[in-house]
Amino acid sequence: MLSVDNTIWTGTVASKQEDTALPGIISDLGGIRELKAEVVFILNKALSSRNSTSTRNAVHLEVGRYAIVSKVCFDDGLCWAVKMYENRPDSIFGRAIDFGTSAADLLQRYCPRIPINTARGCGVHKLRYCFTDWVQGETLFDKYFPITTEWSPMEKSTITIPQKTVSSLAEFVYNLTTCPIPAKESKTLLSSDLIGG
Repeated sequence: MLSVDNTIWTGTVASKQEDTALPGIISDLGGIRELKAEVVFILNKALSSRNSTSTRNAVHLEVGRYAIVSKVCFDDGLCWAVKMYENRPDSIFGRAIDFGTSAADLLQRYCPRIPINTARGCGVHKLRYCFTDWVQGETLFDKYFPITTEWSPMEKSTITIPQKTVSSLAEFVYNLTTCPIPAKESKTLLSSDLIGG
């Protein structure tokens, strides 16, 4: 099992720190040490769910706009992504997480041929968290907007998306819209669902 004191900590922040989830999470938890303790708790939760131990004593945190993501690897070489959010259950954001998790679960149950990231479980401690399969690769943002490049808000860039990406996206959307999810489990999400009206 991981511990706060025996772990090497590194991190990457996607933009200016004040524009990320980090300040809110640190404020909610009470400080950096408390954040580390919560991350260790959640990573150990993932390890215990697979009766495994960590294959490394290092934690790398990717800090984004709405969440912090880390990677946990198990004895058998399988790795999961751990996405951690502020615990705001009555907020639009909290409900959006719930809707997204439910939608992914329905797709996996009724249309397993559609390639989506496999959810492995979610929970709440001091932070909300979800476990999914780790997908190794490079995001389009990282590919076209490297961290060393600073962009002014008004600057525009033209990128070329490979044809395979376009056809894969079209196939995904087609499969998604033809997935036979039973009407009793399907729900049309209205904007009033998100704003509580």
